[in-house]
Amino acid sequence: NDPILFYTSDLVSGSSLSRGQAVVNLILNLMSQHPGTQMLVASGGDNEQENSPTISDYQAYFGTTYGTFVTQGIFMQVRGNHDIQSQGSYTDYNGTIHSTGAAYWDYFGPNAHMFNISGQKLTDYSYDLDSWHIVALDQLNGSVNTATLNFLTSDLAAHAGTTCQMVYWHVPTYSSGSAHGDSTGLK
Repeated sequence: NDPILFYTSDLVSGSSLSRGQAVVNLILNLMSQHPGTQMLVASGGDNEQENSPTISDYQAYFGTTYGTFVTQGIFMQVRGNHDIQSQGSYTDYNGTIHSTGAAYWDYFGPNAHMFNISGQKLTDYSYDLDSWHIVALDQLNGSVNTATLNFLTSDLAAHAGTTCQMVYWHVPTYSSGSAHGDSTGLK
């Protein structure tokens, strides 16, 4: 009866569409084996992996694969560097203009998990899954931005009594992947 969290990152692009669909099919198959169990799919970012992805890229590649979990309301993502580099400009709550990143916000819309963190549009947020408290952090690519660090510190303090906690972000501290390897800067 324990909840299940499927975690993935660097999800899909035009050249990896069949591999992305294979992962989605695997998750769906595992979900079907546990009817009635609370489940979420969490993404550590790079939800669309094209360089400077467009809304069309998100629709054609992410939308046709992992989009099923967004539609079900069980997708809990953060932005990765490809999401931040998506086409189009956007403006933070504090008036700062970013020349890239709008396609991510535009594609996900209300499902973007966008929050005003110290005047910035970030995907820093937390949620509970049964007895777990889970914190999702915006694109910590080996370095810490102050707004995100303040959010994390405050959120963990507010949930200090929670026994089971997990924090995820785009570039993991340890990785078995040979392409990127470990990123211990946030350790």
